Amino acid sequence: ALDQEKKQIEKEMESLNLAKFERLILEKQFRVLSYLIEDKKEKVNIVSCDELNNLLEVLEQKKQRRQDIKSHLDSLNKELACSNFDFEKAMLYRDLIDSEKKRLETVNLSIQQLEEKLAEFERN
Repeated sequence: ALDQEKKQIEKEMESLNLAKFERLILEKQFRVLSYLIEDKKEKVNIVSCDELNNLLEVLEQKKQRRQDIKSHLDSLNKELACSNFDFEKAMLYRDLIDSEKKRLETVNLSIQQLEEKLAEFERN
């Protein structure tokens, strides 16, 4: 249900006639919400059952999210490097890049913890 609503919101966002700058701000807020939802789903999977399959599923989700974050970060870096933004827009891009880097660090740490948990699970 949440995934369907997420896709619906994405479609509606695409149909909006927004300036690129406004779209970036909206996408940032939507990405934060998406990450929160994914985190909650992953925690439910881990808490509800500590089985190997659930851990592997959560690990794959986190790896996919890491790839999404890296792609978005690359895109932002390229746009910042290729554009002659005014000071305000450059600062916004810097803020977006910094927040994506923090998310990437969080996901990387989470992946590392899951991999350790899986290794422990496999040893037992």
